[in-house]
Parts: sequence; C-alpha cells; structure tokens
Amino acid sequence: MFGLFSLVLLLWFQLWDKTRVFALLWFQAWDDVVRKVKPKEEPFEYKKRVVLNQEKSKLSLGEVYEQEYLKQQQVWGQNAN
Repeated sequence: MFGLFSLVLLLWFQLWDKTRVFALLWFQAWDDVVRKVKPKEEPFEYKKRVVLNQEKSKLSLGEVYEQEYLKQQQVWGQNAN
C-alpha cells in the first residue's frame, strides 16, 4: 500500500517539477544576476564629508529636555481646549 502511494507521490512531484521548469523557460522568467557596482569614491571621502559642530552647547542636556517637554505640554494643552 505505502509502496504504491510513494510511487504515485514521486511521479506527481516529478511531473510538477518538470512543468515548473517548462513554465519558467516558456515565459523566460529566470532570475538574472545583478552585478554589484563599486562606489567610485574613495573610502576616506566618506570621513571627510562628516562635519561636526565642535562648539559647546550653551544649554545642558537637562535644559534641552525640559524645553522639549514644556513645548509638548503647551501643544497638548492647546489640543485639550
């Protein structure tokens, strides 16, 4: 019983696989390889682009957070009214 079932299953999978291959060839739906392109810039040019502001902030981080919090509270207060 299981021998016949496994044979039928094997034949069905072989037929299914062949029809898939035939469909891919018929519709020319194969996957083309996409070549990678090297960046034309030098690796050190990426480091040159980054310009950081070296000046010290006049506000502390806590003061910055406090100002953002107060702005949010004002917006929420206006939405409530």
